[in-house]
Amino acid sequence: MNGETPPGESLTGNSASGEQVINLQGDDKAISFPVFGQKVDIVASSRSSSQHSASGSNKVKIVPVVTFDWETKLYPGNLVAVHQSGTYIAYILKKMGAATGGVVRLINRKSAERALLKGFVGRVCDIAFAHINTHILLACVDEPGSLFVYQIIEEAGKMMTSCLMTVGVPDDSSPTEHHRVIWCPFIPEEETASEDSTDDVSQLLVVTHNEKVEMWNVDWIRQDHPNGEIPLRRENVSKGLLSIKNHAQVVTDAAFSPDGTAIATASANGEVKFFQVYMHDQSREPKCLHQWKPHGGKPLSSLFFLENHKNPKQEIQFWKFAVTGADNNTEIKVWNCETWTCLQTLRFLPSPVDDVQPCLKAFLDLSAEYLIMSDIRRTVLYVLQIYQDVDRQTAQVSCISEFLLAQPLLSLGIIDASRRKFKKSAGNDNLDEMSTTGDMSRSANSEEEDDDEEEMAVGETLVTRVVAKVYAVFPKILQELQICYEPAGPDCLLPGFESINSVSTDNAFRDALSDMSTDIQDEKLPGEVLLGPEAFFTSPNPRKTETAQSTESSLTADESPARVAAERQDVSLIDFIVNGTDISFPNTSTSVGTPSDGHDAQAVTEAAAYSNHTSASSARRSMNREERSSGSSNTSLEVSEIFEGSLKKSPVGV
Repeated sequence: MNGETPPGESLTGNSASGEQVINLQGDDKAISFPVFGQKVDIVASSRSSSQHSASGSNKVKIVPVVTFDWETKLYPGNLVAVHQSGTYIAYILKKMGAATGGVVRLINRKSAERALLKGFVGRVCDIAFAHINTHILLACVDEPGSLFVYQIIEEAGKMMTSCLMTVGVPDDSSPTEHHRVIWCPFIPEEETASEDSTDDVSQLLVVTHNEKVEMWNVDWIRQDHPNGEIPLRRENVSKGLLSIKNHAQVVTDAAFSPDGTAIATASANGEVKFFQVYMHDQSREPKCLHQWKPHGGKPLSSLFFLENHKNPKQEIQFWKFAVTGADNNTEIKVWNCETWTCLQTLRFLPSPVDDVQPCLKAFLDLSAEYLIMSDIRRTVLYVLQIYQDVDRQTAQVSCISEFLLAQPLLSLGIIDASRRKFKKSAGNDNLDEMSTTGDMSRSANSEEEDDDEEEMAVGETLVTRVVAKVYAVFPKILQELQICYEPAGPDCLLPGFESINSVSTDNAFRDALSDMSTDIQDEKLPGEVLLGPEAFFTSPNPRKTETAQSTESSLTADESPARVAAERQDVSLIDFIVNGTDISFPNTSTSVGTPSDGHDAQAVTEAAAYSNHTSASSARRSMNREERSSGSSNTSLEVSEIFEGSLKKSPVGV
């Protein structure tokens, strides 16, 4: 079989040891495989080799958008970005006939209106849309390190752009492709909260320059510097800028907590570092409050926290689970951030036929249920389904699906990924999507099931499929892909798991985009043819699935100063990341605390004296942004006095 593993041997595993080997087939008859192991090896199929003549999967429908020549290589940033509304996309182009220089194309998927952003020096290294809908903001960073923030405006059916902020090249820096720009994944605390409120962090972003990190609050900068087209010099910025300079190697990824009070960074030296964000005081660099080597020092490629930004629920604590990727995402780990235990490890291995080492890019959808990965050295796309069980404190990749492509995929932006219901007729492979909303994994009640049955014609059955829509950049073309498939297993749900609603009512494709491939040909651009509460709570009795010892952290799980101090003082790690609580670390010279001046030492002593009162953690309460902002701009929040095992006044709660 051309060196391919026979279908009957595609899955091997040992339930007792938790180990599993998945031999991918490169065949539409066997595209999806259940994942049940804690340590999983995924072997690439020989048919996914870029030298193989196999055609692309018939599970993937294609709509061409624009043809262009993108160099085949690993791009640290994103070549394409999709706004969370799914309406706007942006992609990076290189000026033809020039050694350097780039532009960014903007498209409205509904109206087919277009705009072109120019004025960059060198290549554009990364682009990203802000996570807000009231106004559309796009951030771009070019090769020298200049930062640009644009607002997209629709007037009289025409797309207009306005430059809100321009930041000049950082001092003592040279052009590099290692720049990232990432927005805070803003989630309003209440449904009535306004995204335009100056109290929120919807316009907070981080931009990286090699090992340097800068956080900018665009709204604050605009108040003092309204002319966004004039490049800012950092020494002239009095508020709205915070810098971090204590990384030893290139920062490859970063993630804000949804409330903007903490940031985590991932570096090429294998470290994840956590910082408290004090935008009110930029006179001092944030301290590194915690550092962690999730892959034993291997260079990190990706860092994701599994928050459902599509359908957020305030009662579910953020930063409970994380996914990290190392060695060009050839090793993926799923983490419980409360106990610092590794729940699952996946390794991507080369095909034994060609021995081409994988080189993967990873992208997480808004619901955090689908991790989509592409291999720039193979003609393949992987979709990994992630299920979380908050009550059972666990998360896992439950299924992996493989789809062959015509070319290697260099970068992608996810429009939507969700499970949907279809009607299927007997003897007909075509599916008709039902215009229903709700949880696709199970019906809310039997009456809904009866309603579905009433809509069924004779011989029709109701089936559920995963539908993923992405914009994909290939070496010669940008395409919109729709992937529709049946995941492995009857349900793929963990026992007792109530799935999060991820249903979208978007249409599968938009006709305007199909027409756009012809319209764009007329463009005269040469070459273009077409930390939060509970996030890091160090439990006194962590699960021992895989302790922090296996992560090669700077300290073992049992000896960690954060764990020791938190257990003795009943204060979680996130308390001093977000709340400014100071914790004394025993038997170590390391000290972690708030950057703010002053601290109530007596309160700490009292907290330590009552470390055995477990009711303290349950009595913690959440603090709104106004209180957090006040506390961070003045003095640190005191650790509360404890009376008879309960908190009289608690810090920012869990």
